[in-house]
Amino acid sequence: MKAQDIKHNLEIAKRISDKIAEIKKSLPYHLNIIDELHINENAHSRILSKLLLYEEDGRYIFLEKFFEYCDVPLKPEKPEITTEKHRIDILIMDKASDYAVIIENKVNYAGDQSEQIKRYFEKVKQNGIVPENIYVFYLTRWGHKTVSKDSLPDELKKQLADKYIPINFNRQILPWLNTLTGFCRYKDTQLIAAIHQYTDFIIGLLNQRNDTKKIYNIMKKEIEKILELQDKNNIEKYQIINKKFEEITNLQGYLDSMKNELANNARKAFIKKLYNKLNEHYPDWEYRSAVINKISLFDDEAFDRPYFGMAYTRQVKKIDDKELVLSIELQNDKGNWKSFLCGVFIYGEQPIREKIEKFFDDAGLIKESVGYWVYLHRSSYVFDDTNIGYNVNDPKWDQYFIEKTDEVVDVFYNQVVRVLEAWQKYVKEQE
Repeated sequence: MKAQDIKHNLEIAKRISDKIAEIKKSLPYHLNIIDELHINENAHSRILSKLLLYEEDGRYIFLEKFFEYCDVPLKPEKPEITTEKHRIDILIMDKASDYAVIIENKVNYAGDQSEQIKRYFEKVKQNGIVPENIYVFYLTRWGHKTVSKDSLPDELKKQLADKYIPINFNRQILPWLNTLTGFCRYKDTQLIAAIHQYTDFIIGLLNQRNDTKKIYNIMKKEIEKILELQDKNNIEKYQIINKKFEEITNLQGYLDSMKNELANNARKAFIKKLYNKLNEHYPDWEYRSAVINKISLFDDEAFDRPYFGMAYTRQVKKIDDKELVLSIELQNDKGNWKSFLCGVFIYGEQPIREKIEKFFDDAGLIKESVGYWVYLHRSSYVFDDTNIGYNVNDPKWDQYFIEKTDEVVDVFYNQVVRVLEAWQKYVKEQE
């Protein structure tokens, strides 16, 4: 794209943005608190879960209606509804009726993680629900986004059959929300107000507010003027609009790449600051690759390695000929998913695993034990009500790392120090 085309398209974007701002000034004052909070997918999940939990005289009427709109033959008896448990956005588990519903929320178009739904399916099975009674709802904004085979392999999709159900805010959630106030008690004024606010927010999200339609009609005329479409026939209009759309799409691609570069740099800045803060108070941390390989220089290549992190070398614990150190690792899956681990690499040895698990338990630290690691549970890293340790690279958390880097560093630092001080004590006691 030529520089003059880029400049022209940016000018069009600014002109349109300014015009929209001007139109909004002439419209009735509209305030939706949820609009102003700029909520992420986790917040949507919390709101939906709270609504689904509404119960009167032992009947979960909102949940009943939700199942009706999703066209599934399920009846709530004693449902347990959780958000972010086992990393599942919303989990409805009703052991009394022997079924579970996994809801994967993609309203903001977050990408699918490797084997994401497969992992959730296995976790629900471990909780005692038979596979044939596990449903998966893939929740999107419009229904255009489809699940990837990487997240939901063909074999599992075939096993789920009609229990894998794509749903969306336009066709299921919004119509369901529109029915809810009719089932509320007169005294539930706060609930009714909350439903009205959330419903209005979803209408806005779907560009269905009356003021949105008014803005569209005005902007349509403005764009026709900018692109000089007034005297053109339909074929010419289509060709001009299509060409401009391609140009703006390309421009958006460049801007998106620049945004991603800034976000990636913010993650690197976060790691450097965490490393420096740890060394300031607890010297002898080293950058590492795959735990055991020292890295002398922090650079892009080091950060992008599949297993990159740092190790605390001052206290080394030897168990069965293995030298164990407290380590931090960003486990990188296919260049995107970086899960934050703080714990001990145990070389896959079961006797070592048992001893390190006991260390965590005795120290009162909630642990996870997976593969070659025993580490602090990733739900320990909470920022803005978000379990940010699960995927440090998640795009929906860009604003945290870019705008509030120091605060994010503090969250991770404080949790690492909890483990570090327990580790120091443990090593000294075992000497």
